[in-house]
Amino acid sequence: MDTFKYTRMGITFVYIGLVLIVLSIFAVPLAAVLRATWLLLLVPALVVASSLLSMIGRILCLSVPKEVGASGLIYAAVALDVSSLFAAVSRMIPGLPNFSGFSGLLSLAAMVFFLIFLKKLAVFINDSESAARASSLLNLGIGLVVVMVAMIVLPLVSLQAFAFSPALLAFVLMVVGFFIYNRLLSGLRKSLA
Repeated sequence: MDTFKYTRMGITFVYIGLVLIVLSIFAVPLAAVLRATWLLLLVPALVVASSLLSMIGRILCLSVPKEVGASGLIYAAVALDVSSLFAAVSRMIPGLPNFSGFSGLLSLAAMVFFLIFLKKLAVFINDSESAARASSLLNLGIGLVVVMVAMIVLPLVSLQAFAFSPALLAFVLMVVGFFIYNRLLSGLRKSLA
């Protein structure tokens, strides 16, 4: 599968970006436990490196063969990634309107297109486990959005009737999503090797 060389490299970059984001999350409590405030200086660098590697990875995935039928999906994901980056830095550019409020939404849309791309790629290479993981992640993402909207829309009093905290549920869904995404990326990397 030499035709997938750059696609595999792109998925590897996205995978490394995921690892860096996890390291940035663990750097905060580690800094508190070790009383090493210098570790906190690593957090922004890790987040920026993660974002850049993920974007470069998606750009490398543009090399996917046309036969896969997923070119439009990855082009949409990359365009939304670039738009998200532009929106995030728009407040720092004099004379431009501030679009930074749209950055998270654009990034989320990019992720959805990327997951659909990964699912289509997995189906094309007959990797049914990865295709199932991509579907699970998309469903989990829908559940996460519903929980987060519920946290915003429903009054706090009505949430006390539930036996769970929506914030805790959102956190659990994100952790589960991370593990599925990790397995999806590593599974696809092996299948494309």
